[in-house]
Amino acid sequence: MVKAPPPPPEPVEPPPDPAVLEAARREAEAAELAAEMAARAALLQAEAVRLEAEAASRAAEATRRQALVERMRAHVLTAVDDRIQDVVASAMLEQVDLMGERLRRQMDDMVRESLEAVAVRLRAEFEVLVDQAVDAVLAVPDPHPAPAIALAPGSDTEPKASASGVP
Repeated sequence: MVKAPPPPPEPVEPPPDPAVLEAARREAEAAELAAEMAARAALLQAEAVRLEAEAASRAAEATRRQALVERMRAHVLTAVDDRIQDVVASAMLEQVDLMGERLRRQMDDMVRESLEAVAVRLRAEFEVLVDQAVDAVLAVPDPHPAPAIALAPGSDTEPKASASGVP
């Protein structure tokens, strides 16, 4: 019998070169690192888009709030202007009332003082006129002397005219 020839030996691969293995390992790490960086870049890009949208939203909110503040400021200033006019007018009227009252009191005092001065002068003039009239009456001789009146004996209160006309 014929022996079959031994199977051909399997080709043995030469042991891999460590430099080639190292290069392959580095390539695999680089590919893995590149994939990781691409994923991180995508996440960062998404975060940037989200932050931009949030910033735009905040800017819009700030603009809306600023517009609201301006409207409120205008409303408050208008109300204050209206109220200030009312307050100033009221204060002016109050001052006019106070000045009017003060002037009225001053006029009352002036009239009272004036009337008192006139009354004093009139009293003085009246006294002078009365004194002059009394002096004039006393200085004129009586052309018809009045008959003398005698009191009746025993009566102190009832005067009686004498029969002869002489007391």
